[in-house]
Amino acid sequence: MRFPSPPSTCRRVGFYLDKVTHSWHVPILYNPLDFTADEVGHTRVDAITSEIQQHTPAAELRERAIKLHERHKTQIRTAFFRAGKTPSLFLRRVSR
Repeated sequence: MRFPSPPSTCRRVGFYLDKVTHSWHVPILYNPLDFTADEVGHTRVDAITSEIQQHTPAAELRERAIKLHERHKTQIRTAFFRAGKTPSLFLRRVSR
């Protein structure tokens, strides 16, 4: 599912109001503790009714989150050890 690119003035924010379609374009983020969030999908919400008009499918969100998790697993594990917490539950791979 492809979403239109936001205007260049809104790229830093991540979400924006499309005045033509009267809808908010909102990123869906994967945000492990102590790390910068990475975008895994989008949703489009009607600005008037607040109904979700379109969104990235759940299976696609899961796949993207798993890929990001695998990419950052060592950094995540290190952060948990520094905090004195056990990372074992967090680092188990999400079942598909």
